[in-house]
Amino acid sequence: MLAPHPVISYSPFVAKVVAYCRMTGIPHTVETGNFANNSKGQMPYIVHGGRVIADSQLIIRYLENTFDIPTMASQIAMERSSKTKPFQTFEQLDEHQQGMCEAVRHLCEGPLCWYLRSCRWNGAAGVCESEAAWAATVRAFFGSVPALICGPVTAMVRARVARSTFEQGMARHSPADQLFIHRRALRALSSLLGDKAYMLGDAPTEADCAAFAICDNILAAAWPNPLADYARAECRNLEAYCARVRAAWFAGG
Repeated sequence: MLAPHPVISYSPFVAKVVAYCRMTGIPHTVETGNFANNSKGQMPYIVHGGRVIADSQLIIRYLENTFDIPTMASQIAMERSSKTKPFQTFEQLDEHQQGMCEAVRHLCEGPLCWYLRSCRWNGAAGVCESEAAWAATVRAFFGSVPALICGPVTAMVRARVARSTFEQGMARHSPADQLFIHRRALRALSSLLGDKAYMLGDAPTEADCAAFAICDNILAAAWPNPLADYARAECRNLEAYCARVRAAWFAGG
């Protein structure tokens, strides 16, 4: 399923793992998953050597313990472009860089990820002024559901996700207060990036897998939302960053 702005995946956690595999040169195929296929009921999950590993961060840990990432990353970087610096694993970073990497990841997978959930599933009851984003969610996630049951199914799932945003705490705030929190988070991400090629410098890291995945989804044209408008007006380096990552690691399919 591709939106007018072709996001790598509608799930930022799936997109994070796909970006990691692209940047490190790990051979992989992306298939439609099933929540029932892993004990945690999570997306994404990978199947390798008969093992099923779920959770994006635990997947990355498994891949780094299984493959020679530095060697593979150097090879794929040379194949992509002589100007592209190889991906640096978490263990290759110094202590300060590791701290920055974790800070970026938690920023992306915390407030910005909850923003995406509120935008897509809560619609006008969340941070959006209309139900346009919710309509896009229905098209993206439920387009293959028979019309006869689509209404009840989407209503049930929407209520469940809305409840999770309330239990987490974000949906307890007014839309204006939520947007204040999310704008600060996006502005922080933009400031951390600055004019660098990647979040930590001139080479991609785990931080870029998380940052690209969330920004690619927030900026997706299929989901009109106020934070995307804010990013294009006040955090322009993030849109240029997404385009740069796409050109470096996703060009040619």
